[in-house]
Amino acid sequence: MQKKDFRICKKLNTGRQFISLLAVFLLCTQLSAHSGMFWGEKKLRVAKTQWFDIIYPERCEKSAVILYEKADTVYEEVAGQYGLTPSFRMPVVITPAVEQFNAFWTAIPYNHIAIYDTSVAGSSELAVFSETLLSTFRHELTHAVTYNMKSGFWRGVGKIFGDGVAPGMLTVTTGMAEGATVTSESAAGEGRLNDEYAKHYVKQAKIEGAFPSYHDVSGSADNAPSGVPYFFNGAFHQWLQEKYGMEPYAEFWYRIVNGKNLTVAKAFKKSFGVKLRTAWTQFEEAYEVPEVAANPVKAGLVYDFFEPERSGFSRLNDAGFLYGSLSSAAGRLVWLDKYGSRVFEADGYSDGRSSSKSPAPAVHKLFSQQGISGVRLSNDGRFLAVSYMSENAPGPVARIKLYDFDRKSFYSVKEKGLKDGVVVKDGAGGFYLVAQKYFDQNYSIVIYKLLLEDSGRRVKGTELHKEIKLDAEINPFAFTALNNGAFAWIKKNRLTYSLCVTSLDGALLSEFVFPEGMAVRSLSYAEISENSTLSPDTATFYFSYTQKGTLPRLGKLEVDGALGDVGHLQLEMSARLILSSQDISGGIFESVLWNGKIVYIGKFLRQNRVLCLRDGTGSAEIMEVGGAISGEAAATVEDIAGAENGGDVGEASIGSLIFETTPYKPFPYLLHGIFMPLSTYQSEYFGTKETYASNIYDFMIGATYITANPWTSGTDDLYTLTAGFNPVSLATGVSLTINKGTETSLFKSQTAIKSEFNKNGWQHGGIVSDISSVIEIGRISSIIITNTATALFNSQSNFSVSDTLKLQYSNIRKTGPGRFERGGFGVAVGFGKRYIAPLDSPDKSLLDLSVVSAGLKICISHLLPFESKYGSTYNLPLTAGFTLLPSSSNYGYVDIEQDSIPVEGLPAITIGHPVFDASVEVVAFSMDIQKALPGITAIYLNDFYINLGYSATGTAGSASKNGFQAAHLPEYFGAISDGRGYYLDSAYIKTGLELTPNVGLFASPNYQMELYVIYSYTIHSYKELNPQERIRLLLGFSMNGF
Repeated sequence: MQKKDFRICKKLNTGRQFISLLAVFLLCTQLSAHSGMFWGEKKLRVAKTQWFDIIYPERCEKSAVILYEKADTVYEEVAGQYGLTPSFRMPVVITPAVEQFNAFWTAIPYNHIAIYDTSVAGSSELAVFSETLLSTFRHELTHAVTYNMKSGFWRGVGKIFGDGVAPGMLTVTTGMAEGATVTSESAAGEGRLNDEYAKHYVKQAKIEGAFPSYHDVSGSADNAPSGVPYFFNGAFHQWLQEKYGMEPYAEFWYRIVNGKNLTVAKAFKKSFGVKLRTAWTQFEEAYEVPEVAANPVKAGLVYDFFEPERSGFSRLNDAGFLYGSLSSAAGRLVWLDKYGSRVFEADGYSDGRSSSKSPAPAVHKLFSQQGISGVRLSNDGRFLAVSYMSENAPGPVARIKLYDFDRKSFYSVKEKGLKDGVVVKDGAGGFYLVAQKYFDQNYSIVIYKLLLEDSGRRVKGTELHKEIKLDAEINPFAFTALNNGAFAWIKKNRLTYSLCVTSLDGALLSEFVFPEGMAVRSLSYAEISENSTLSPDTATFYFSYTQKGTLPRLGKLEVDGALGDVGHLQLEMSARLILSSQDISGGIFESVLWNGKIVYIGKFLRQNRVLCLRDGTGSAEIMEVGGAISGEAAATVEDIAGAENGGDVGEASIGSLIFETTPYKPFPYLLHGIFMPLSTYQSEYFGTKETYASNIYDFMIGATYITANPWTSGTDDLYTLTAGFNPVSLATGVSLTINKGTETSLFKSQTAIKSEFNKNGWQHGGIVSDISSVIEIGRISSIIITNTATALFNSQSNFSVSDTLKLQYSNIRKTGPGRFERGGFGVAVGFGKRYIAPLDSPDKSLLDLSVVSAGLKICISHLLPFESKYGSTYNLPLTAGFTLLPSSSNYGYVDIEQDSIPVEGLPAITIGHPVFDASVEVVAFSMDIQKALPGITAIYLNDFYINLGYSATGTAGSASKNGFQAAHLPEYFGAISDGRGYYLDSAYIKTGLELTPNVGLFASPNYQMELYVIYSYTIHSYKELNPQERIRLLLGFSMNGF
């Protein structure tokens, strides 16, 4: 007997040792591996200044040097604006892994800044700096300075509980925060407040008579344009600073950050001596805009592209589309809708005429591509280069696909990091891909030769033909194929713009410099100008431009016949620059010549429209310009001389600057974090002898510590240590949770190591692991894999293992501008297994449970064959779903008595196990509100909807059995049909209101909530019902982000 007990004890100890070793192994690997935006990076370096730890991989050394040299000075300048001096240090992370330019500051779990070291799209609102890295750093540093304007009391609290613990984290909205940063980035004459493209939406709001209130632009809106908190608050805060000065402005921030007043409005009145609403009205009145008609079609300046005969906007131009990337070549015209990631083509006017009185062009959808950013046609019209961001990598990666109109097929270019591509056909019939590439503060123009099959019908690969390396802050964009086999592009040299023509061999053929103070954003090309006074083969370039105070206008550059032959170009070319002097509501973006008419994108406050200029619209300024080769196109980029990595300390020398670097070590940063006097522990208790704390998850006494590497966004890549004590059961639980994964959704994991004790000693513990992966396939589809695995053992000599796996395929996506317009289908299969047994008899299960479920979801964009007008939905979007063996059910919205619901492990009493759920729901009507609630501005109303639906559930009734439910499905469906089971269903009306907290960090669509009412009528139940019993009224509430 003693030997048997010894064997049990030995097995128990062996199980404990295995779990302990596994936990230690997982802990070590999780702590040592980089994740998030540094996934896969091996060599991180740290360069320390007086106030910053600059953390970067070696391939970003040039960017690190720029920050190292200027960061402390920028800090002093930003702090000085608010009458402060630098008072705290923090890490600044530079990463090349995310190929979509952005940056952020967060105080969670401690102050730090992250900057994505990648290219800025030349047409972006961020292409407004002469020193992009430093200006972006200034923007984010302003966040850190303003949020940390703490009193002595809150500084003391922050030292104990963490940098993010202060009233300002709850009271400062996105709008207020970005108002300060946008004014800071623009203080020296650059930035968004000095760029007419970035100011466009504020102007457009006033032109359209749709200027929002202060509380409408806090950050809670979920409609276009997405940059509203930046645009409006930047302009407002600039107005405040100019009118009242920096002293009251700094006081305003101090009051908000330290909770001196209950509301922003009261803090504003105390600081500026005027009511917030009054100041906002004065700001709106003072904001200068051109005097133009809000609707240029009604004004007779332009006509609608889709319906030229209309006196107003057509349905396709009034539905809320975000059209963009207009491109024309060889008679083709294409563009994309960013809402639905769809590409469209116009087939031409049906009667061949080009008059504005011609019938509407036929328009059809070509394809969809998730993550699409732009499209551009080759000069012969055969290839369409599709630029997009791929999530099939640890960080978002810039990719290009080529759509072949001849073969109606795609080729995915294998090279990564390519943006803004276009295919050029040369005089010999060869094809070349031209694109932008970026590496460590330098842009390049890369040219790849397309390798075709012998028949020339299919692209089978690419090979690098030429790379043109450009000096720092020279940004090439808007690549345009020319009919002579060369290509044109816009060169942004700091804040100076020019139009360049380059051969496929990399030679700069000519450069036309635009006048000082002029910004250019797009480029297109036509061989013949419609009104040229130059030679018959004149080449005309069309572009969008602004000058101080203007809306985006049309510009043209006419170049004489010298472009006709790449091999015999003249060094000097005569040209004529024609600049429209008339502003048009919506501005003129991405203009092209097609069918003899100038087609362009107009950007209005809430939507973009495709429009056409009428002949003779507006006057123009004409000037003669010359184009000449201004120097070598390829300026050699010198690599930064770095130190050997043989030791712990390295030196880099850039000119006269020398700085020391050391390898990155995570532990000093993990010592900083957030401390909360509250436990977040949740029990994983299991077993047959529940003698203590079955409700251990109700801990009220405990503490939690959260920390991370300094590149976390504040919501992922976290380490959480928590412990709690239950005074009722005298039980204690401790857990360490580690979140890891890629910057994208390609791979995410959460590992929790847990252990619980009570007065009798250790009770149970183990490991819980959650893993998920989203893999993009094709152009619109994804495979989603999620898995939750648990391994536990307890003091009762039992062990428990469980695993839940879900596989899902989906191509459901947003397919149009409407809030509820989604299309596609998704299928999912889930499998779950839980097994509990004694350690000494693992084959003798205490619980052996297996479950399988499956689901199908179908979305139809709209049942009616038209688009709803912007702000409303009445074209009947539909969603249908079916779930087999659901883990939980709404029972067809039928009123089910509690004693009728089956209990796990016990026979069903009445209705039995749910076998399937089915539903169909149609959006009958919805209306965008997008306003802060008058009088209660802390609540932002997003939209209101009314849905009509049908819901059904089949249950097994008396045929219900325990065990593996999937094995009984044939009998269950038979029971439903023969009356032993039940078919429960209802028709219902669901009305809901979507709203968002309009306060502090919660003023974001990420925290959107929904209040809804379901009025249902029961059709079939499990018992007889009188008319009154068939009617149910359900109230519901849901919320995101909590």
